[in-house]
Amino acid sequence: MKQGSCEAPLILTVARSLGICGGIAIAVYGLTSCASAPSATQVKAQDLPTASTPAYFPAHYRQFMRSPLPAKIYTQGGISATIPQFEEDADAQGKIGSYQPGGPTATAGNAFFQSLGTNGRACVTCHQPASGMSISLGNINARFRQGIQDPLFAPVDGPTCPKNVPAAYTGPSPVGGYRGRGSGELADAYKTLLQRGLIRIPLPLNAPPRGPKSAETTEFTIEVVSDPYGCNTDPRFNQDEVDGQPVIDPDTGKPVQVISVYRRPRIPSNLSFATTAFALPGPPTNPNPAVASGNLMWDGREPNLDSQARDATLGHAQALTPPTPAQIQQIVAFERGFFSAQYEGPHGLSLTDLALGGPVVLSGEPAGQHTPPTTFALYEAWATPAPSLTNKASRESIARGEQIFNTKTFQITNDAGINALPVTGQPSKPLQGTCSTCHSEKFAGNSIIINAQQDQGIGGTSPEFGGPTPSTFLPIFKITCKSGVTVGFHGSTIETNDPGLALITGKCADVGKFTVPQLRALAAHAPYFSDGSAADLLQVVNFYDKRFQIQLTDQQKTDLVNFLNAL
Repeated sequence: MKQGSCEAPLILTVARSLGICGGIAIAVYGLTSCASAPSATQVKAQDLPTASTPAYFPAHYRQFMRSPLPAKIYTQGGISATIPQFEEDADAQGKIGSYQPGGPTATAGNAFFQSLGTNGRACVTCHQPASGMSISLGNINARFRQGIQDPLFAPVDGPTCPKNVPAAYTGPSPVGGYRGRGSGELADAYKTLLQRGLIRIPLPLNAPPRGPKSAETTEFTIEVVSDPYGCNTDPRFNQDEVDGQPVIDPDTGKPVQVISVYRRPRIPSNLSFATTAFALPGPPTNPNPAVASGNLMWDGREPNLDSQARDATLGHAQALTPPTPAQIQQIVAFERGFFSAQYEGPHGLSLTDLALGGPVVLSGEPAGQHTPPTTFALYEAWATPAPSLTNKASRESIARGEQIFNTKTFQITNDAGINALPVTGQPSKPLQGTCSTCHSEKFAGNSIIINAQQDQGIGGTSPEFGGPTPSTFLPIFKITCKSGVTVGFHGSTIETNDPGLALITGKCADVGKFTVPQLRALAAHAPYFSDGSAADLLQVVNFYDKRFQIQLTDQQKTDLVNFLNAL
């Protein structure tokens, strides 16, 4: 099949066992239609629809619209006519289950499955039922092997930097008419996506309304220490501009700095839980799309699901107009009505056999429940399984892992967002907790707390506390706080791969903070953490064991991994 050709035939290779598209796709990749090269019609940055969007969004959107389009615009292939009410799909640990309490979904005309922008992207491109509504590394690489005509590989955010894609694979960007100029191998241009499943996210350092004209200013500066892919040191990508003129940061008098970070797609599934949170003290908020739980996106930057659906479509799909209210309602309704959970373990182990695993039970559980320390009570009956049951050892291991998750105590220290920030000259106050202290919402495993972002060392912020150093695979930034403020437990300077929440708030104390994610359907969407740095769940467990000195035995690690794979 010729790369970039519109003459490629429809591919119908069944690939459920690879988890390629699962509940929505019957093919490794199917081309349904292909347009010719993108139109040369250009738009002006000043005319882009950014009214009533969050403060970060205009600069973020302008950056995406200055990124090249694909050379040929393909619509998303492999989408079946109907998403069934219940579906099971193979993953590395057995089978994931997907369930819609409201019944099956017809995909024709449904905005979640439609290309609403200029680059062929749809929501389903990166959010696939067989990957727990995220996207797995196996899925990504199988699609890459079929050729980058898949909209997943649109130059806007799939490659290391849009400029690294060879010009032959790019069309002119909607704003500015830019093309790629890479000369290396395609796999190198997409290595962040192919090796860690990461999407590039450009975010401005000092977006309005911060600055002297408001009550707030950004509390730090960012220096690019290492930039392996060039997006953070190239003026086309590292500063905001409108129609060729830089947008000036009112704090510094210089162009607004744009930072490219690389993150895994979050799961738009089980969202009744993610939109429910306690504003302590007080009752949980009402779980509906208008609620601002502060826990959407890795950095909490979107206030609600309606806003997230609109802004993701404008940015990642490079849309020239926002989706209509009806389309936004359709996207959010599908997401909120979709539940994902592991349904079957290895060797055919049913997770619903005298247990409460799977998505059907999950869909009937109430959101907003918190009964510490018990976040999960799915496999209690397996602690002493009946002798007649099969896979007795596996059941017992999963039950032990659940117990460890809920009750194994350790000291949580130097974690901004959960420990109080230290008073000058005084040690930080540790908290005796468990895994369920942070992953506290019953049944789902996300945090029940509003604005639940924490700095646990992802991205290299806490090597002095047992975390890893910043990875050379990703850009490295040096954060320097202005006089009178600090980076929480780290002093006035810190190096990291991703400033996290701080890029949104402008606060030094928010450097390295990320949202506590839901924990269901984990087995279907490796790798893990916001930066994809954990290839499997054992690496996740080892990270926390070292970071908080939990001192788990090898058997306890095995049990905990088996439990997490059963979620």
